[in-house]
Amino acid sequence: FGKSKVVAEDFPLIRRILYVNINVEVKRIMNIPDQKRPFKRLPSLLHLRTAAMEERTVLVFQDGELIGSGRIEAIKEITEEDGGNVVDTVITIKGERFMYGACTFAYLR
Repeated sequence: FGKSKVVAEDFPLIRRILYVNINVEVKRIMNIPDQKRPFKRLPSLLHLRTAAMEERTVLVFQDGELIGSGRIEAIKEITEEDGGNVVDTVITIKGERFMYGACTFAYLR
């Protein structure tokens, strides 16, 4: 018992409670004006590429709900098959892919 470590992933109920509490806190923070928020939005791909180079932890939101976080592993542009016009950009974080056009990205100040 002395050396065993309890991890939230071992207990689905605890993990769900943590998830709900985090999302309640995120929604509360989203109502705070930009200059007082504890995180800074990344409004452009340039900011995302800079965060990737600096290996910052990035938060991913969709409709005000935290859906992912971690360091950016890859940024890939999706192009049309015929002409090469960029349709959207996919950001990979911890093996999960997030569409740039559908998500809001931020990092902690």
